[in-house]
Amino acid sequence: MKIGTFGAFMHDRIRTVSGDVFESLGGTLYNIAALAATTEPTDTILPFTYLSEEHLRQLESGFFARFPRIDASNLRINPAGTDRNDLVYVTPSSRRECMTVTTPQYDEAFIAPAAQCDAVLVNFLTGTEMTLPVLRKLRKFVKGIVYFDLHNLGKLRKDGIPVPGHRFNDWEQWLRNVDIVQANEWEVERLLDVHPKTEREFRDCALRFLQAEGPSIVNITLGGAGCAMAWREAGRMRFVRIPAMDDVPIVDTTGCGDCFSSGFLAEYLRTKDPLRSALFAATMSGLNCRVKGLDALTRITGVREAMHDAYDEFLRKIAGGWRGEDAGVAG
Repeated sequence: MKIGTFGAFMHDRIRTVSGDVFESLGGTLYNIAALAATTEPTDTILPFTYLSEEHLRQLESGFFARFPRIDASNLRINPAGTDRNDLVYVTPSSRRECMTVTTPQYDEAFIAPAAQCDAVLVNFLTGTEMTLPVLRKLRKFVKGIVYFDLHNLGKLRKDGIPVPGHRFNDWEQWLRNVDIVQANEWEVERLLDVHPKTEREFRDCALRFLQAEGPSIVNITLGGAGCAMAWREAGRMRFVRIPAMDDVPIVDTTGCGDCFSSGFLAEYLRTKDPLRSALFAATMSGLNCRVKGLDALTRITGVREAMHDAYDEFLRKIAGGWRGEDAGVAG
């Protein structure tokens, strides 16, 4: 299995709630690290993006050297350097950020090698990685699954800082080109102009995305409240709310959404079961909270065992035939 990743690498400078400051490479490297920890040994991971020569050499001698099945042949040097993000955590799960973007957008020639991939994960770290026409080309190139993390797509910035209240109005055009879509509650607000708080609102938002032409699975990540998922199955729409792992010591939440998408995709490629995949993704995200920075994430083990410990009741229900809530006939 060949899995491609699209989205910016980041040079992160992170200030924790306690005031500690550290630097780490991040962005879609969190996706890659999580895929390396959760996919099969025979799988190949192919990242597509730009970065500085210094950071490429650093990765080649460190992170990539530990995971030889990461194929770095589609990474490109950007003379202006790696994109940068300054993150200041206000609470363990909320933060302010200021982003400096220097890398060019992907064009058709850059994405063409993705035709060899069985699945791709597109994560809009900067929100400017590719245009809608290029995404349409990617959809034509890739015959397998396109997993789409909205992240910063459509987020208006001024001097690297997000502009509050901005709306992203043509999201349905983008979703027509993907199979699985992921957003957090704030990204949902930017698209649907509603900030979900109640169970009914989570359900309605997930189903609204699902009713758009394109995705068959919708994941809404909710930080410490877990996730909501809607999907199409046997001509019906299904819905489920999954809580976050209990009693997780919060060390650093950077990359949790990226770990969720990678964990979900890895498990879905194995099982084709959205429910099991959501539990696996929630586990991967929870485990990421316990460690600090990219290097620690690459050393995470025992994800499946942790899933069974945290979600045994859900897994037993699935084994008994449970398929979440019936949300009506699929459109």
